[in-house]
Amino acid sequence: MDQQNVGNLSDYTLDRLYINTPPLPPSELVTNQDRQEPATWAKIREYIIEKDQLNLAAKMLPCLEAEIKNDSVILSGPNEIALQRIEKHYGQILKDDFSFFGVKTLVFKVYSEERQRKKDDDQKLQDQIQRQQHKEQQERILAEKQQQEAELNSLPLKKQFEVLLNQYPRKAGKWQAWINFKKLVQAGEIPKTSELLQIIGKNKMSQDWQRDNGRWVPGLSKFLKERRWLDEINT
Repeated sequence: MDQQNVGNLSDYTLDRLYINTPPLPPSELVTNQDRQEPATWAKIREYIIEKDQLNLAAKMLPCLEAEIKNDSVILSGPNEIALQRIEKHYGQILKDDFSFFGVKTLVFKVYSEERQRKKDDDQKLQDQIQRQQHKEQQERILAEKQQQEAELNSLPLKKQFEVLLNQYPRKAGKWQAWINFKKLVQAGEIPKTSELLQIIGKNKMSQDWQRDNGRWVPGLSKFLKERRWLDEINT
């Protein structure tokens, strides 16, 4: 900012207003949904919250909406008591900061019932959109997981065993483990490889398998031969 445009504004007020960011011209507005806010409003709001996080009034600042009307700024909020607290604690600071932009009057106003209904409806719509997005995300994750499991279960038997062995914490007795695995699959007496991996993953987090640095983890051959996937997992 050119120093000659600062006038009598103190360095403290400038620091408070801009928080070490480039200044915005007085005519610039920030569009916020269906309304326009003074460009400086976000800076002032962030500063107050940052410096006074424990004050209830500061917690209510994000709820305010700022609107320019002639040479006045109207700050609207959902609760009269909260507005009174904000005006009491921060009214003069806000007036001083906005005055730099030619604002002469600062007005605090409770939302109209119509405006509050609109905000409630907007919030409900936003919540609905977020729920739908979350649902779609979960469905995508599930579909990807199912696809990965299907691809694993369709691999040649030897490849499936290699994946299983790679995830198993003890590698001893590989050949006998492969023999046991092949027999069980051919007899249809073992879960699909994707299910086995999930069971092994849970066992790796269990108390029994973690005790004494994994000393009591059975070899994969024994795990398969004794059908240890049927054991109750002690978490």
